[in-house]
Amino acid sequence: MTNPYAPPGQDDGGFLPPHAVGALGPPQPWQVGEVCRIGWEVIKREPLLIVAQLIVFVIPQTLGSLASIPVAFGILEAGSLPVLGLQLTFSLISVFLAWFLQVGMVRMLLAAVREQPMPLTLLFSGGDRFLTMFGAMFLTGLAVGVGTLLLVVPGVIAYLGLWLGKFYVVDRQQGAVESLQASWRDTDGNRGDLFVFALAYFGLVLAGVCMCGLGMLVTLPLAEAALTVIYLRRTGQASAPYPARVAY
Repeated sequence: MTNPYAPPGQDDGGFLPPHAVGALGPPQPWQVGEVCRIGWEVIKREPLLIVAQLIVFVIPQTLGSLASIPVAFGILEAGSLPVLGLQLTFSLISVFLAWFLQVGMVRMLLAAVREQPMPLTLLFSGGDRFLTMFGAMFLTGLAVGVGTLLLVVPGVIAYLGLWLGKFYVVDRQQGAVESLQASWRDTDGNRGDLFVFALAYFGLVLAGVCMCGLGMLVTLPLAEAALTVIYLRRTGQASAPYPARVAY
């Protein structure tokens, strides 16, 4: 079965080469229930996404807690200047590592939805884009934060409009500002549907939290796979709706 999300002639793990621009077709329609169902089908077909999500959770958090080891062994005194310096250093490394892994996670999601090869090594392929990803997410957080201070609603609109930015950073190899501009452009006229999807997205995340937190290893990549489908639809990278049943 031909996957409607696979770029013609691409066999690169799910992302376009540098400087690839322009949509592959007009924006395609999508529905919240439909993309969530596709997300579930993707998770069932590619359980490696669950392993990847576990790594994304564990490695940055583990690294961020390393500063407490000298205190636990009595080598350094809690609250001392060296300990504070270590905490700051490891926190910064943890943040950059998180966005490094985020690039790889986006690549894995794109490959999974496109039914392309998705080795776990793809998770650690973010060296070329993680600084751009960090910049895009920093700008997104800044815009959402300022918008939230302006009576909340502008912050929600900014979040929805910039939500797809990370896909342009990874899939289209665009710069931070360019990616956010593209996301804003391609979500225009579709933010009401995105708001409904956001409710479903955070409902899935909350359900995962309620399952002792471990459920997020499934519900979060499920929701992210659904968001990936939305990105592919909005950028015209799907020539037809996803099949009702996935062939195994």
